[in-house]
Amino acid sequence: MAVLKLKSTAKPWYKEAWAWGILAGPILVIPAGLITYYLAASGADPLVSDDYYKEGKNIHLQLNRDTAATSHHIQAQVMFSPDGSKVRVFLNGDYNPQQALHFSLQHPTMAQYDQSVALTLVNADAKLYEAQLKPLPPMNSWYVRIENDQATWRVQEKWLVQNGNSLLLTPKYAGNTASSPK
Repeated sequence: MAVLKLKSTAKPWYKEAWAWGILAGPILVIPAGLITYYLAASGADPLVSDDYYKEGKNIHLQLNRDTAATSHHIQAQVMFSPDGSKVRVFLNGDYNPQQALHFSLQHPTMAQYDQSVALTLVNADAKLYEAQLKPLPPMNSWYVRIENDQATWRVQEKWLVQNGNSLLLTPKYAGNTASSPK
């Protein structure tokens, strides 16, 4: 009697395409998880204050600066040069034009782009000030603030770059601090 030998056509599991299709998900998740963990652990969030309680207690001091700017009728017309390297400020209101003023340009999320410079009085009669800025990276918006050197008043506004190179700064949250936004 002859023994029939059957040839096995089955391949080992690692040579099957379906096996690698099933294993691809778990294999890719491990490095993706490690990369995500590294990104989360390596960078600090600069938007979170280390002492938020202390800053919260001082919020009324910030609102008092806006109230002071309102009572002195302070407003500023800010004009940026087309390349963003220079700023001109026409300031109106009841303040001492010889007093040192500071101009701040803050990015909403990236503190490394923030700038703070002293304004130079160019024309006392017109209350015209100028300042030189570092080159501005292409961004959609900035927060612009002008304040005196004693930080007793301030005017500020959000500058949307697509609206042009001119901006009017006015006091925010002025008036009764009890009814100001929270």
